[in-house]
Amino acid sequence: MDRSGHFSFGDKPSQIIKSEYNENIKDVIFTMNWKKSGQYPPPTTSQITRQDLLKYDPLLLVYYYEKHIEFTQCPDFSADSELDRIPH
Repeated sequence: MDRSGHFSFGDKPSQIIKSEYNENIKDVIFTMNWKKSGQYPPPTTSQITRQDLLKYDPLLLVYYYEKHIEFTQCPDFSADSELDRIPH
């Protein structure tokens, strides 16, 4: 029997395959693939909100953002000057 995956069922994600902003709910929707669990086939691909991903697997969300972020301009970080600003 096929069923959609979700963290609330104890499913573990294998990857985020797509993300898109949903104007109706004012949140990002992620399309997820799920890992196989035991002898059962993996759950089918499903969608999950950014809020649910923050709740169930915030590190996966951070990893996804980190992997997909692009900087157009980076400040010049001089180690000496930046370290002077850090409170000790």
